[in-house]
This record gives sequence, C-alpha cells and structure tokens, in this order.
Amino acid sequence: MRNSHQATPASGMNHRYGGLHDRRPDSRRQVRANQRTYRGHESPVKRAILGFHRDAQGDWVADLDCGHGQHVRHRPPFVNRPWVECETTRTRMLGTELDCIRCDRMEWPEGLVAYRRTGEFDETTIPPGFAREHSTRPGVWARIHVVSGALKYHVGAPVDRCFPVEAPKSAVIVPGVPHRIEDLGPVRFFVEFWRAQREP
Repeated sequence: MRNSHQATPASGMNHRYGGLHDRRPDSRRQVRANQRTYRGHESPVKRAILGFHRDAQGDWVADLDCGHGQHVRHRPPFVNRPWVECETTRTRMLGTELDCIRCDRMEWPEGLVAYRRTGEFDETTIPPGFAREHSTRPGVWARIHVVSGALKYHVGAPVDRCFPVEAPKSAVIVPGVPHRIEDLGPVRFFVEFWRAQREP
C-alpha cells in the first residue's frame, strides 16, 4: 500500500527543466550520506521524493518524480535511515532529492502509459527544435521510434551520451535531460510520450 502523503507529478513537454529542490539542508545531507555511487561518482540525475510504499518484503521504497522507485532501508550499522521508520519523519522528507541511478542508465520505469505521439517526420521535415537541445517536463518519458533509416541521438548532461538509432529500434528520452537529434541521411521517425498512469 502506498503512503497517503504524495505529490502529483507534472506532465507535458517543455524546453526548460524546472527541477525540484529541497530547502532543508539537514534532510538533504542525511539522504546523501546513504546514496550509492555509479561509474565511480555520485549518480548526477537528481529526482524528488513524491511518496513512499512498502515492497513485497516489507521494505520501504521512495517513489521518485521520474517514476522510478528507490529502496530507502534502515539497516544499521551499514545503512542508517531512522527517519524511514516513522510516518512523521517520512512526510518531512517529501521533496528531498535522491540520486537516481536508473535515470542515469536511461532505464524505462514500470507502469507508464502512452498519452500522445507526434506525426511521422523525415529528414526534410524534422522540426528545428528537435535539432536544438530541449527536454521534457518532470515525469514525462518519451521514445524516439525510427521507422526507416537512422538518427544520431545526443543526450546532454548529466547523462552525456551520443549514439546512432537505426530502424526499427527506438531510443529513450529521460525526463528533464537535455537532448537533440540529427539525421544521418534519409530517415522516418516519430516520438511517443509516456507518463505514470493517473489514479481516478
């Protein structure tokens, strides 16, 4: 069962990412003390806590604004998160940012639903904005589906990747992470947008 203290993620597309920032320094330090590392340094993709729920084993999981979940266990002396054992202190941690390793790896979250897609573009009709760095809003994922040909996909900081996407493959767009595309000759593609399913 999910904790009742949850915020609602935003949806849609924007060319600027309005990140969520915790204004409680003590809480932020407490969380960072227990964060994992990835590629030899702290995972740079920051995500805000929207709520909490227990997994099948009864361990607490933080629900992040990207749609991923992250365990926030309290298992002293190795992992110290006493705040997770109390509903009052869990509530105080809402809005605090955690490093999301799964976003850094561009992993697709579970439970997303498609809600919009573009028309099909080719090398002559690619919107100018697609060739410039832009990003989706918090909570909005997308997939670039290449129907024929190939694109070069540039993903900016903090992910920092660049790779070709050839038909019939697709590429993941991570919420709030700047990205752009360029054609590699004749190509046809479309973009599909996804978000967490809204509760009725």
